[in-house]
Amino acid sequence: MKSVYLVLAGNNLPGSFAVATVIDSSGSAPGRPGNTALITRDGLIHGTVGGGIVEKRVLETASGFIGRNRSGIFRYNLGNPVPKSDEAICGGDVTVLIDSTMSGDTGFLQNLREIQKKKIPFAVVTSAVRVEGDEYKLSRGIACEDFSSGHERLFTGEVNRKIQEMLDRTERENIFVFRSGEKEKESLVIVESVPRPPQLIIAGAGHIGRAVCMLGSFLGFEVTVIDDRPEFTGKTMLPMADNIITANIGEAIAKAEKDKNTYIVIVTRGHSNDAEALKNCIGSDAAYVGMIGSRTKTELMRRDFISRGWATQEQWEKIHTPIGIKISSETVEEIALSIAAELVMVKNSSGK
Repeated sequence: MKSVYLVLAGNNLPGSFAVATVIDSSGSAPGRPGNTALITRDGLIHGTVGGGIVEKRVLETASGFIGRNRSGIFRYNLGNPVPKSDEAICGGDVTVLIDSTMSGDTGFLQNLREIQKKKIPFAVVTSAVRVEGDEYKLSRGIACEDFSSGHERLFTGEVNRKIQEMLDRTERENIFVFRSGEKEKESLVIVESVPRPPQLIIAGAGHIGRAVCMLGSFLGFEVTVIDDRPEFTGKTMLPMADNIITANIGEAIAKAEKDKNTYIVIVTRGHSNDAEALKNCIGSDAAYVGMIGSRTKTELMRRDFISRGWATQEQWEKIHTPIGIKISSETVEEIALSIAAELVMVKNSSGK
């Protein structure tokens, strides 16, 4: 799932909203530190703080903050000795920062959009100082490799070292909380890393390409779809795509950035288009290259590529073809699911 901050960077939300962030948890509570949810007057619109009763309680609290420029830190105890019909007995505690002031912080939101355009990892730094009871006064900043914005006290000493450490480990979102002061005068500095989302390039906007696009977006990939047929590349056909390219497939793949954060799925309408796309992926640094096709087709293509010098046997063995994990797929949706599962498997095993 995409970070809430990337969603905020890419959307102009109507009216006010609140961001809820789990900053601490214990026991078997479903929410984990770093879980984040975006909440409007219509309810939860992106992310999660753990689901179930904890999410229900957070939404109830947030609804009283939206539009009132207030923020607070709340502890939810999930032990329930006398179960109610709509409450699960999870046990444990969850501490959540609920921030409704961000929607009015135009400077922060603009910096968020500018950094997001660079497609690089960044960190959000929030200072929270207790005002009274559960209410806290917040100030926030943002930092990336060559830029920081916010009060200088957000980027000093140990906090700055932690920011740099978290930016160096960019494969997953992470959170770290510095606490100081007594309970009644407690202050916190919360550092959240936002990695660059994995880039999914789909060659082919047919039935399977569109289904993979939908699943890829849901799983948190930034999705680019390439096809040479204008009637297949309208936004109405690909509503979940972040980028749509209408061009020669082979040429577009050749121009695309292919680094260790890139995943390429080749599902074009024909053998020749698949081959042209694949030729421009051989030897690249892409984390994943997969191509659809029967075992007969892929074996014939393997022989052709090696005999023509387009690929070595070692390079070919890195191609995931036939694409997808084996789940006896039959329908378009099942094929897309098998491809998406393989993408996640490769992504989550990289570096281990």
